[in-house]
Amino acid sequence: MGARAPAGPAARSADPAGRVRAPVPAGAAARRRLRHRRPLTAADHRAAADTHAATGEYAAAIRERLRAIARELEERAILPPRPGRTATELAAEAAATLPPQRDALYRAAAVFNDIAYGERPATADGDRFLRELDERLRETRPVGNGGRSE
Repeated sequence: MGARAPAGPAARSADPAGRVRAPVPAGAAARRRLRHRRPLTAADHRAAADTHAATGEYAAAIRERLRAIARELEERAILPPRPGRTATELAAEAAATLPPQRDALYRAAAVFNDIAYGERPATADGDRFLRELDERLRETRPVGNGGRSE
């Protein structure tokens, strides 16, 4: 019997031309694929949030809904795109141009932080709150940018 090829992360693989490639660290291939995908839109995040909420996965729904809110504000040029923005930073930056929504933005950040970092359970009420805030923000015009807040 022939020798078996090593398995696992140390295994080397050959490309179609027969050249041996060095092993790819776990996750590196996935990161390469992600770099070539288009960024998700607010609508993409909303659809994911709705799917999660429909199956009772409220923590995932809340995470996606907050991403939808952030992306919506970026797509509308209310906030500049900034990878790594925290929920609290999002609330602070958005409240500066959407003052009537200040309290709701900070509450949304608190709901997100409670489930993401505080290990509190996500609820249908939390999901509903973020969904309603998302709907209001889509109709709200920024203050000081030629528009009036509603």
